[in-house]
Amino acid sequence: MVCGEYKMKKLLKVIIATLTLSTCTAVIAEEFEFVVKQKQSAIQLAKSTSNIQKVKGKRSVVIDGFKISNVSINANTMKEALEKIKSSGDFEYVEPVVLIQTPKPAKASSYERGNSVSSSSTSGKPNDTHFNEQREYLSAFSSGNNGWIDFNTGHDFLSAWANMSDDAKLARVGVADSGFAPHPDIRFATESSDFVDMDNDAMNEVWMRDNPGCSPHGNGVSSTISAVTNNNMGIAGAGKNVDVVASRVLNCGAGGSQFADSVYWFAGLSYADQGIADISEPVDVINLSLGGYVTGGCLTHVQEAIDYAVERGIPVVVAAGNTTINAKDFLPAGCDNVIVVGATDWMNERAAFSNYGDGVDISAQGVDILGAGLLDKSDENYVLWWEGTSNAAPLVTAAIANVKSEVDGLSVDEITYLLTSTSRSYDEGSTCTDSDRSCGAGSLDANAFLEAAKLYSKGDLSYIRHALADNTTCDNSIFIDSLSSEIAICELYEVTLNALADNKAGVTYNVYRVAKGGTLTVDGADVERIIADESSPNQYLPLTVEELTNFNYGFTTCDNGVCSSEIIELSVDAEKVAECP
Repeated sequence: MVCGEYKMKKLLKVIIATLTLSTCTAVIAEEFEFVVKQKQSAIQLAKSTSNIQKVKGKRSVVIDGFKISNVSINANTMKEALEKIKSSGDFEYVEPVVLIQTPKPAKASSYERGNSVSSSSTSGKPNDTHFNEQREYLSAFSSGNNGWIDFNTGHDFLSAWANMSDDAKLARVGVADSGFAPHPDIRFATESSDFVDMDNDAMNEVWMRDNPGCSPHGNGVSSTISAVTNNNMGIAGAGKNVDVVASRVLNCGAGGSQFADSVYWFAGLSYADQGIADISEPVDVINLSLGGYVTGGCLTHVQEAIDYAVERGIPVVVAAGNTTINAKDFLPAGCDNVIVVGATDWMNERAAFSNYGDGVDISAQGVDILGAGLLDKSDENYVLWWEGTSNAAPLVTAAIANVKSEVDGLSVDEITYLLTSTSRSYDEGSTCTDSDRSCGAGSLDANAFLEAAKLYSKGDLSYIRHALADNTTCDNSIFIDSLSSEIAICELYEVTLNALADNKAGVTYNVYRVAKGGTLTVDGADVERIIADESSPNQYLPLTVEELTNFNYGFTTCDNGVCSSEIIELSVDAEKVAECP
């Protein structure tokens, strides 16, 4: 008996140990988060999806009657979670929430960049304490040198400001980001939103001061756009008359799909039932200096948010990303209908960290950009050095805001065209001209962009007019007498797609026409393409007065074979010069 009891106790210990080991090594279910769009317009999830939970504090929005929600489900693996949630058949799409981030914190203003910069003498410079170090605001080649080579950079904001009217309207820029705090040198609007805490206060200064590792990235981006200029403090903002509407979408520089909600909110969609008051009026342009890796570069719920804004005439500017990969695999840079900004250094070469590729539209300086951080109450002029495509994008955003202040009625496609076609081409042999690692059409030229927009709004940038219209009477008589026997010069018209643009590598144009009364669209049944895949923005065509008066004309631009979907209309002057018979 004693021996039997001993064997029984030993056997029980083995069984208990085995069970304990099995329990410890079993896979513990995790919670996985997704964004889903219901197939039906019903608000309640079906009973078959009762194991799916709405994520506390995350959005649930109804667009065109269809509900888009953040939901979570417990499962052992992501694959299992995806299979469970898809099995109900209730959803049009199910997409995982991707980690979205902003770059590492900026370097303190004491950071040494190397040799000091000597700026060229330029009239009209503002008196902001650190403006002499904001060389990206000057024109190219005018920003001095560091003792051994000229700075081949500059986006000419100084000239753009001078060319803006004193009564230019206020432009509102929506900045979705992380790390906002009140600052006397940043023009923040009186309204904001917070899609982390679901309220209307984007400022999280207390959190950042209690957690020094959390970057004031939102302030850095916002100050580039809207720092108060000519106030004897800090830096100058690239936007002349701009307010930033802040939206906190990340916590300490990281988060998920909330930035898509901010895009909807900026464009006027209501989240009032979830604790966020409606925006007073939609913004003029949106800046997204954030991102994350996604194979294919976009997710449906993000693309839908972007399309919602663009359909309402709001350009969405996004940073290309800082992971040295093709931007097509970076969210939201890989989405359609966005203006993607890569970063260059002070030699106008691609910055070593910048994402690249055909999806990049334009570049701006992203190295050594001065911007605000948290206010140092002992020094109001305290600034930080920022680096990244996050800091290149707001330069482009500010340039668009300046155009919106000055010119009304431009569509997103028109803005994109004017912006990229007036950009400054890269030097031959530049890293930006690498066909596989492109930095976009060129480097931002804020003044040329503004000039082009003003001309375009008057019909003086993209037009059809008689070939001799700009000549003197004497010249016209000579041309007609000497050339008419060889060329029907009186029937020749100049088709100018952009009077300020040069030929650019990879950029081509298509010109279309449709009889008046028809719709001028690329795929319209009655639309005729009269110029195809032409690299020059200036052409001459034999046309009759009847053709010009009976048709509407327009064009599209293509970048490496990818063409804009919207046709930009050409202004038409059918009049011949007086010297023509």
